[in-house]
Amino acid sequence: MHGSALLAVIHWWCDLTKWRRYAFCLALIAADTVLAFAGKQWFAGWAVGLVLLGCTFLGVGED
Repeated sequence: MHGSALLAVIHWWCDLTKWRRYAFCLALIAADTVLAFAGKQWFAGWAVGLVLLGCTFLGVGED
């Protein structure tokens, strides 16, 4: 991922409301859980979901 694309994702994340951030994190974790029960392991989904959930809980990116 190029630097400008990564910055675009970070800006997108910061522009979301707190509840949309929580919804996105939980949807990512739920989707990965469904994949795990289907026999497909995608550990990056849990990792990203949990990191973003932690950042949302701590208020990272809020003004």
